[in-house]
Amino acid sequence: MAIICLPHVDLAMGFGDIKNEKYVRFPLWIQYLFPPTANKQEVVAVINRINETRYDKTKECALIAGHDKHGTRTMVYEGIKDILQIDSAGRWNNNSQELWQDYDNNKIAYLRQFKFNICPENINTNLYVTEKLFEAFLADAIPIYHGSDNMPEPGIVNPEAVIFWNPRGSNQIAREQIMRLKEDPNFYKEFMARPKLLPAAAEYVWSRYEELEQRLGALLTEM
Repeated sequence: MAIICLPHVDLAMGFGDIKNEKYVRFPLWIQYLFPPTANKQEVVAVINRINETRYDKTKECALIAGHDKHGTRTMVYEGIKDILQIDSAGRWNNNSQELWQDYDNNKIAYLRQFKFNICPENINTNLYVTEKLFEAFLADAIPIYHGSDNMPEPGIVNPEAVIFWNPRGSNQIAREQIMRLKEDPNFYKEFMARPKLLPAAAEYVWSRYEELEQRLGALLTEM
């Protein structure tokens, strides 16, 4: 949508990599993780918290979704329902009221009790990465993910901290990895010790703030 609007606006934001003087890439997940007034130290602190915070796990797998218009949740759900107990706390495929009754719809607090989180994007589009993957990271849950051609935010997201689901081929390796994480405490401990976000993440996020501020400042100067 951003590229369609560019001839008619002074500044546009979006998730795509568009080369245009009127455009700033500012992915949606940044707005979920960091307040609009964050300084660089606060950005670093959030990333460190994501990488370092651990929560005790009492349940296996959560799925929170209001719909499945494109079948991305069904694809993963059907592929692992025989090896994991899946609590579906959203409107779609609901089998649990706990999110609302015990957690007042606080998704992150609810997810903290789960080892895994099924969190594919609604659609698979290059660089389209929403809050879903990052909310799993915030809750210290292992994302079972599909989206952005299974290369979400290269250089920022550690692919070794994600279980990727393949909609067009075998997922035997993913299933075997899930089973090992479920049954082997040493492997689970090693997996969870992997950084979720890579060292370049803080600089990238802060660069988005700086570029947006510079663009807005230039526009105000011209007015």
